Amino acid sequence: MTQRWLLLLLCLMTLSAHAESLRPNAGLWWEEPVTGRFYSVEIAPSGQTFVVISEFDEHGKPVWRSMRGTLVTTSAQEQAAGAALATLTAPLTEIDGACPTCPVSAPNVRPSALGSATIVFHSEDQAEFQQGALRRPLRYFTPADQPADFPSARLRGDYVLGSRRANDVLTRSVSLQPAQDAACVRHQGTQPAVGATRLRASCLGGLCDGDQLGKLIANLELAVGPGEHPDVVAYQRSLAPEAIVQETCTLVFITTTCRCPSGFSSGPNPSNPLSRVCVRDDRPMVCTQSHRVSEQAGVLRGLPLNADEPAIVLYPAPQ
Repeated sequence: MTQRWLLLLLCLMTLSAHAESLRPNAGLWWEEPVTGRFYSVEIAPSGQTFVVISEFDEHGKPVWRSMRGTLVTTSAQEQAAGAALATLTAPLTEIDGACPTCPVSAPNVRPSALGSATIVFHSEDQAEFQQGALRRPLRYFTPADQPADFPSARLRGDYVLGSRRANDVLTRSVSLQPAQDAACVRHQGTQPAVGATRLRASCLGGLCDGDQLGKLIANLELAVGPGEHPDVVAYQRSLAPEAIVQETCTLVFITTTCRCPSGFSSGPNPSNPLSRVCVRDDRPMVCTQSHRVSEQAGVLRGLPLNADEPAIVLYPAPQ
């Protein structure tokens, strides 16, 4: 029980930061096509950032450069609209001799003739290094090389979902499992990657509350792309408009008889339960993108694309 309370507290602490904006991963980044160029990125809570770049020159000699500056993070609204998460612009520094903090001898640290550089973090695991006209695509490096380590396999399971709106923070126990129902007939917003794994959310006990958060969970579908650094897209499922037609009613004497066409059944109108309509038996669904999702170490953070939706965090539940 103590672990669960600590988890909930951590989730709420995460929410307070998440409600503001998303951040890129700290750790090791690399220029994916070039195995010998790495970027070690450290980001302090204040936003102060230190980057060490290790590479080799044209003679095969190792070269180290560094960048130190303040990470400029975009707002949650800008990020939800598709803006890059953050940008670091700082002078490049050449480093050789002793390490920068070694007490045994003074390191040889000097400004680089290359001037300043910029790293634009497009997402938690994709970035671009910019120096003059030079552009280098960067990826966050993780040691995963087996399918079982990839997000499409490891993101299924039980979570504590937290949601923050204004000063209210709500939590729910939810489960993400491979979808058993039919895929949506079409998607609105970002299209899922080819071969993406569909994960459906469910509330504890299988029944979700009828409030806004409960409806969001009941209709939530995540598309997790293949590979080590996939796009994760959050959708809300809704009945396709073409799945609903009006009943055909005839009046015979004083009796009204209503019928549905073949392949449709009479049922409550989803938009007005007090009336009845004909609903297609196969109930085709439409997936509408609802959140921009960032996945870091199994924690899923979602910024709403619509101001009417709440921001969410899915934190893995303790085993």
